[in-house]
Amino acid sequence: MDVEQLLTASDDPVLRHFLDHRRVRRAWTRGRAVVVEQTGRGDGAPVVVGLGPRDDLSPLLGVVGAAAARPGRVIVDASVADDVPARWPLEDPRAWLWMTTTALTDPVPTGRVRELSDLSEVDALLDDAAPHSLTRPATAGAECWLGTHDGHRLVSAGALTRRSSGAGHLGGIVTAGSHARRGLGTAVTAALTARALARGPGLATLGVYTDNATAIGVYRRLGYREERTFVSGAVAPAP
Repeated sequence: MDVEQLLTASDDPVLRHFLDHRRVRRAWTRGRAVVVEQTGRGDGAPVVVGLGPRDDLSPLLGVVGAAAARPGRVIVDASVADDVPARWPLEDPRAWLWMTTTALTDPVPTGRVRELSDLSEVDALLDDAAPHSLTRPATAGAECWLGTHDGHRLVSAGALTRRSSGAGHLGGIVTAGSHARRGLGTAVTAALTARALARGPGLATLGVYTDNATAIGVYRRLGYREERTFVSGAVAPAP
C-alpha cells in the first residue's frame, strides 16, 4: 500500500500527524488497524508502527512479523504491547502519551527563551539530564532549538520538528537537574508550542513517558491533552 492509499485508509489523527509520510516504506491494513514500516531518523533502521484496536491490530502484527524484516524499533498502541511478534523482542519497552493542542491556554512568560546556535551545548545538556532522549541535534532535523541560559551555561532546551502534515512536534525538552522546578522547561515548551502553532495546520504534538507526572502536568496546563498511549522500544539484536 502506498502513502496515498494509507492516508485514505484511516482518519486516525496519529496516522496523519505523528507519522512522517516521507519516510514510509510500506503499510498493511486489517479492519481498523494499520501497521506501517518507515525509515528511522538515525541509522535508517526500519521502525514499525502499529495503530488500531486490539481485535484488528494483534492479528495484523502477527502477519507483519512473519513477512517484514526485523525492525530497529517498534511503536504500538499500548493495548497490544504483549502482542508484538516474539521474533521482535523489545529492550526496555516504555509506555508514553501522545499529546496534542491547538492553542496555548496559559500565557507563560517566555522572555528568557532564545533560539540556540551552538547545538553542542544541547548534546552536553541531554547527555547529563536526559541521556535516553531520541531527539538530538544530529538526527532530529529540527526547525529550531530553543533554550535558556544561566550566565553562559545552557540549562534548558527543546526542539521543534515538522511532520509531513505540517504539524509541529516538540522533542528533546530537557532542564538541568540543578535548575528544576523553576519554570524553565515550561517556558521552553510554551515558546516551542507557539512556534508550532504559527505554521501548518495549527497543531502541536509531543510525547511524554506515562510515569513523568510533573511534565504531564505542565503540558496539561499549557493546553495539551492526551490522545493515545503507546508502548515502544528498540528491538533486541538477533541472536
